[in-house]
Amino acid sequence: MVPRATLLIAGATCEPDARSFTLRADPAHSSYGILENPYLVEDASTRSYQCTITVNDDGSWTYEQDAVVKLVALGGDELHHTDRNTLRRVAAA
Repeated sequence: MVPRATLLIAGATCEPDARSFTLRADPAHSSYGILENPYLVEDASTRSYQCTITVNDDGSWTYEQDAVVKLVALGGDELHHTDRNTLRRVAAA
């Protein structure tokens, strides 16, 4: 759940040894869906979400995600909110 009253459950099916896979959520999907409060549904609705995760050879993993939001304030245009990063394990002290 993100702070702006949106809840999503993203998922995918992949092989157990997959090194890369993409999780998706869609408002119309009954399992991997997106729920929002009434204000967001009308004025700033998340139309889709996907996150690709890649397990790297050095033990780190990389994600790239894209949430598409339809904004009334932009005349109904869609905005892509993207993020990407690589996460590495840090030894505990």
